Amino acid sequence: MGKVWSGFLRDLRFLRVLIDVASHGNALAKKNRPGGWTFIDFWAAAVDQRLDMPLVEVELPSPSPTLPHEARPTKVYSYREFDAVTNQIARASHGVGLQQHATAALLLPNGVLFPLLIIAMAKIGVTSALLNPSIQGNHLVHALDVCHATHVICTSATAHIYLALPDDIRARVPCVCLDDLTPSHDDAPVLAYTAASSSPLDASNRDRVTLTDTLVHIFTSGTTGLPKAAKMNHLRWYGAGYLYMRYCRVTARDRIYTALPLYHGSALLAFCLALHTGAVQLIKPKFSASQFWPDCVHWKATVVQYIGETCRFLCQTPPQATDVAHTVRLAIGNGLRKDVWVTFQERFHVPKIIEFYTATESNAGLINTEGHVGAVGCLSPLVKRLYPLKIVRYDPVTQSVMRDARGRCIPVNNNEPGELIALIDNSHVLRRFDGYSDAAATEAKILRNVFQEGDTYFRSGDLLEVDEDGFVYFVERIGDTFRWKGENVSTTEVASAITACASVLEAVVYGVVVPHMDGKAGMALLRIAPDDDPETRVVHLYAQLQAMQVARFKWPLFVRVTTRPLPTTTTHKYQTYELAIDGFNPQTVTDGDVIFVMERTNNITRVTDTEYAKLCAGDYKL
Repeated sequence: MGKVWSGFLRDLRFLRVLIDVASHGNALAKKNRPGGWTFIDFWAAAVDQRLDMPLVEVELPSPSPTLPHEARPTKVYSYREFDAVTNQIARASHGVGLQQHATAALLLPNGVLFPLLIIAMAKIGVTSALLNPSIQGNHLVHALDVCHATHVICTSATAHIYLALPDDIRARVPCVCLDDLTPSHDDAPVLAYTAASSSPLDASNRDRVTLTDTLVHIFTSGTTGLPKAAKMNHLRWYGAGYLYMRYCRVTARDRIYTALPLYHGSALLAFCLALHTGAVQLIKPKFSASQFWPDCVHWKATVVQYIGETCRFLCQTPPQATDVAHTVRLAIGNGLRKDVWVTFQERFHVPKIIEFYTATESNAGLINTEGHVGAVGCLSPLVKRLYPLKIVRYDPVTQSVMRDARGRCIPVNNNEPGELIALIDNSHVLRRFDGYSDAAATEAKILRNVFQEGDTYFRSGDLLEVDEDGFVYFVERIGDTFRWKGENVSTTEVASAITACASVLEAVVYGVVVPHMDGKAGMALLRIAPDDDPETRVVHLYAQLQAMQVARFKWPLFVRVTTRPLPTTTTHKYQTYELAIDGFNPQTVTDGDVIFVMERTNNITRVTDTEYAKLCAGDYKL
């Protein structure tokens, strides 16, 4: 009886917050009109309330890597100071042609510049598109195209990436630089914002903007191919912070340590959480496992953010006094594996972990505030009745959801993996799906006629399962994407790059499980001519991927080479399900296929039975 009662109370807490968030959002939605409420109204209220209180503290570049933590330079922004800088940037940007409904692609080094620019752009009605600063070449061109960028904003540290683009792209999408370039370049003139006035801007600069207009584009790989620009509108960013404030119980006494990319949703969520609560966000531009806990001690952090890989990296560090000398009371994040969860919590004495599940573009979300190890949330019978998330059967061979004789989707049983889907209702604050800047990409994420004629659901592209107590567990990503080293990798994008290489007749890319590693590593199956040398072809492949400026985390770590046509379904889709099961085990390879592995040191080795045993034992550094 106690278990049933505790479960009932858990469900009530979850639903009470959900109802409050929906009510709060619906009240704001009534102001959805041009010149009505936007995120900047929330920002202005926060500034007025906390003028000289700290908002963010940022680690600055250190003059020496050996400096102790207490001697490393930092910069603290009060609300007043942060607001003044955003006013200056907004005025200067408006002066170079950035106006309402334009899109500024932010090509910036990781750090506080991302939230500064987002707020500045929103003050003049401009959408911000957040670019990974490692993006280059054709991948950058694709990103600019899909977000419909009208301008690029860079710094002297990233200007070379923009300046390497073809002349026609630079002519179509002009760029401004936030600081001085040496030598200067006509295609990246300096945005002299420090000379601009820091006085507040008039609301007429955004009088055509509504709360459902896109505030930021955040790039995501999803399950349907190349990176897409997910839309996050003004109300959604505000609501995300409000929701996590309620669930995580963050207060003005908290200090949130963020060592994640500021161009990703999680780090921006922490910024919004700080605005809602008065907490301080502590920004570490580059994650360091060895500096993580010393940072937390020095900065007096009380809340830390993680992704699953973060916690594993921390668990692999040698023990040190700061492991338990910190004041961290809460860790918030997603992707924390069950075995790492226990080790992390016991070693570092973190009292509470809140694991959540969502996606930037998704209208589906789960959160585990109970500390149930390995779970991402709960879908009990009561919650299922009131919260329209479903897990339905998925066929890994056909790579589609399964339907019954009536053409309707089939809910899974307990402990049966299936695809998570969420009801779409664009008139409801919590069920709205804005999708991507590309209409075809948006349509690919919508499932129609699911349980009745005319209904629509968002496809998560992830497999999850529910146990007998209603706790939900992440199983794996499906489709054309896998996760490696904290990044989503599009198999379609990587395969396209590989097939552009000389002498590769056909290629397919998929993720494979590597023992002792989180996520999945990339593996490619190549078809080459019968008279071609497999090892030579693999060496050339990696050289060409580097020449094509494909990001290193996207490179396949394993390459299987064959001379036979690649296996396909009757609908001409590559049969990656069976290939992933085969993995990199040489015992499963037939007909003369050979497998190679690339180590972290760039050594390329043929995978024999001996090497396979080493890989399974974790003896390779990948």
